[in-house]
Amino acid sequence: MKRIVVLLLLILSASVSTAQNLLVGTVRGKVVSGDPNVDLLQTAIYVEGSDPVIGTITDEHGNFSFSVPVGRQKLKFTSVGFLSQEIDILVNTGKEVILNVVLKPEFEELKGVEIVVSYDKSKPIKKLSVTGSRAFSTEETFRFAGSLGDPARMVRSFAGVIP
Repeated sequence: MKRIVVLLLLILSASVSTAQNLLVGTVRGKVVSGDPNVDLLQTAIYVEGSDPVIGTITDEHGNFSFSVPVGRQKLKFTSVGFLSQEIDILVNTGKEVILNVVLKPEFEELKGVEIVVSYDKSKPIKKLSVTGSRAFSTEETFRFAGSLGDPARMVRSFAGVIP
Protein backbone atom coordinates (compact mmCIF):
# COMPACT_ATOMS: atom_id res chain seq x y z
CA MET A 1 0.00 0.00 0.00
CA LYS A 2 2.82 2.39 0.89
CA ARG A 3 4.52 1.67 -2.44
CA ILE A 4 1.38 2.61 -4.37
CA VAL A 5 1.01 5.89 -2.44
CA VAL A 6 4.68 6.78 -2.97
CA LEU A 7 4.40 5.90 -6.67
CA LEU A 8 1.29 8.08 -7.07
CA LEU A 9 3.02 11.00 -5.32
CA LEU A 10 6.01 10.71 -7.64
CA ILE A 11 3.79 10.64 -10.74
CA LEU A 12 1.77 13.60 -9.44
CA SER A 13 4.87 15.69 -8.69
CA ALA A 14 6.34 14.93 -12.13
CA SER A 15 3.12 15.91 -13.88
CA VAL A 16 2.86 19.16 -11.88
CA SER A 17 6.43 20.16 -12.76
CA THR A 18 5.89 19.48 -16.48
CA ALA A 19 2.59 21.39 -16.39
CA GLN A 20 4.37 24.41 -14.93
CA ASN A 21 6.90 24.33 -17.77
CA LEU A 22 4.09 24.51 -20.32
CA LEU A 23 2.74 27.83 -19.02
CA VAL A 24 3.76 30.14 -21.85
CA GLY A 25 2.10 32.91 -23.76
CA THR A 26 2.69 34.26 -27.24
CA VAL A 27 4.23 37.65 -27.87
CA ARG A 28 4.08 39.01 -31.40
CA GLY A 29 4.35 42.35 -33.09
CA LYS A 30 6.38 44.56 -35.37
CA VAL A 31 9.59 46.54 -34.94
CA VAL A 32 9.93 49.70 -37.03
CA SER A 33 12.33 52.62 -37.15
CA GLY A 34 11.46 56.29 -36.92
CA ASP A 35 12.23 56.61 -40.65
CA PRO A 36 9.55 54.92 -42.82
CA ASN A 37 12.13 54.25 -45.57
CA VAL A 38 14.30 52.05 -43.31
CA ASP A 39 13.19 48.45 -42.63
CA LEU A 40 14.51 46.84 -39.46
CA LEU A 41 15.32 43.27 -40.28
CA GLN A 42 17.28 40.93 -38.03
CA THR A 43 16.43 42.86 -34.85
CA ALA A 44 17.23 40.70 -31.81
CA ILE A 45 14.47 40.31 -29.22
CA TYR A 46 15.06 38.40 -26.01
CA VAL A 47 13.72 38.00 -22.47
CA GLU A 48 16.16 39.46 -19.97
CA GLY A 49 17.28 37.13 -17.21
CA SER A 50 16.09 33.96 -18.92
CA ASP A 51 18.33 30.91 -18.66
CA PRO A 52 18.56 29.45 -21.29
CA VAL A 53 18.04 32.57 -23.37
CA ILE A 54 14.54 32.91 -24.83
CA GLY A 55 14.38 35.11 -27.87
CA THR A 56 13.95 35.55 -31.60
CA ILE A 57 14.82 37.85 -34.49
CA THR A 58 12.56 39.78 -36.83
CA ASP A 59 11.90 38.82 -40.44
CA GLU A 60 12.50 41.05 -43.47
CA HIS A 61 9.37 43.09 -42.71
CA GLY A 62 10.13 43.59 -38.99
CA ASN A 63 7.53 41.07 -37.73
CA PHE A 64 8.22 38.67 -34.87
CA SER A 65 6.41 36.03 -32.82
CA PHE A 66 7.65 33.75 -30.04
CA SER A 67 6.62 32.01 -26.82
CA VAL A 68 7.43 33.65 -23.49
CA PRO A 69 6.91 32.26 -19.96
CA VAL A 70 3.82 33.51 -18.14
CA GLY A 71 4.23 36.45 -15.76
CA ARG A 72 5.94 39.82 -15.78
CA GLN A 73 8.78 39.80 -18.30
CA LYS A 74 11.23 42.38 -19.58
CA LEU A 75 11.88 42.22 -23.33
CA LYS A 76 14.97 43.83 -24.85
CA PHE A 77 15.07 44.93 -28.50
CA THR A 78 18.50 45.52 -30.10
CA SER A 79 19.53 46.31 -33.66
CA VAL A 80 22.75 47.56 -35.22
CA GLY A 81 22.71 51.34 -35.63
CA PHE A 82 19.73 51.84 -33.29
CA LEU A 83 19.37 52.46 -29.56
CA SER A 84 18.30 49.36 -27.64
CA GLN A 85 14.93 49.48 -25.91
CA GLU A 86 13.47 47.58 -22.96
CA ILE A 87 9.74 46.95 -22.51
CA ASP A 88 8.00 45.47 -19.45
CA ILE A 89 5.05 43.23 -20.33
CA LEU A 90 2.57 40.97 -18.55
CA VAL A 91 2.13 37.62 -20.31
CA ASN A 92 -1.04 35.55 -19.77
CA THR A 93 -1.76 32.06 -21.11
CA GLY A 94 -5.06 32.80 -22.82
CA LYS A 95 -4.20 36.07 -24.53
CA GLU A 96 -1.54 37.14 -27.04
CA VAL A 97 0.56 40.20 -26.29
CA ILE A 98 0.82 42.42 -29.38
CA LEU A 99 3.62 44.98 -29.49
CA ASN A 100 4.54 47.72 -31.93
CA VAL A 101 8.04 48.95 -31.14
CA VAL A 102 9.74 52.00 -32.63
CA LEU A 103 13.54 52.06 -32.37
CA LYS A 104 15.39 55.36 -32.59
CA PRO A 105 18.59 55.63 -34.65
CA GLU A 106 21.90 55.93 -32.83
CA PHE A 107 24.45 58.34 -34.26
CA GLU A 108 28.14 58.26 -33.52
CA GLU A 109 30.36 60.86 -35.10
CA LEU A 110 33.94 59.86 -35.79
CA LYS A 111 36.76 62.39 -35.67
CA GLY A 112 38.69 60.90 -38.57
CA VAL A 113 40.18 57.80 -40.06
CA GLU A 114 43.79 57.35 -41.14
CA ILE A 115 44.78 54.43 -43.33
CA VAL A 116 48.48 53.64 -43.50
CA VAL A 117 49.85 50.95 -45.78
CA SER A 118 53.47 49.94 -45.59
CA TYR A 119 54.85 47.86 -48.41
CA ASP A 120 58.50 46.97 -48.84
CA LYS A 121 59.26 46.60 -52.54
CA SER A 122 62.65 45.10 -51.88
CA LYS A 123 61.03 41.92 -50.54
CA PRO A 124 59.56 39.51 -53.08
CA ILE A 125 55.82 38.88 -53.26
CA LYS A 126 56.42 35.14 -53.65
CA LYS A 127 58.31 33.90 -50.64
CA LEU A 128 59.59 30.83 -52.47
CA SER A 129 61.44 32.71 -55.21
CA VAL A 130 65.06 31.53 -55.28
CA THR A 131 66.71 34.43 -57.03
CA GLY A 132 66.25 38.11 -56.37
CA SER A 133 62.90 39.53 -57.32
CA ARG A 134 61.36 42.95 -57.16
CA ALA A 135 57.79 44.21 -57.48
CA PHE A 136 56.99 47.36 -59.44
CA SER A 137 53.90 49.16 -60.61
CA THR A 138 53.03 50.49 -64.05
CA GLU A 139 53.48 54.04 -62.74
CA GLU A 140 57.12 53.23 -62.04
CA THR A 141 57.70 52.31 -65.67
CA PHE A 142 57.38 55.97 -66.63
CA ARG A 143 60.18 56.93 -64.22
CA PHE A 144 62.87 54.91 -65.96
CA ALA A 145 64.44 56.67 -68.92
CA GLY A 146 64.47 53.91 -71.49
CA SER A 147 61.21 52.18 -70.61
CA LEU A 148 58.71 54.46 -72.36
CA GLY A 149 55.91 53.06 -70.17
CA ASP A 150 56.71 49.47 -71.16
CA PRO A 151 57.41 47.10 -68.21
CA ALA A 152 59.38 44.69 -70.42
CA ARG A 153 61.80 47.46 -71.47
CA MET A 154 62.18 48.53 -67.84
CA VAL A 155 63.06 45.01 -66.69
CA ARG A 156 65.86 44.84 -69.29
CA SER A 157 67.62 47.71 -67.53
CA PHE A 158 67.97 45.75 -64.27
CA ALA A 159 71.29 44.06 -63.51
CA GLY A 160 71.45 40.41 -64.46
CA VAL A 161 68.55 40.52 -66.91
CA ILE A 162 69.42 39.51 -70.45
CA PRO A 163 67.04 40.48 -73.27
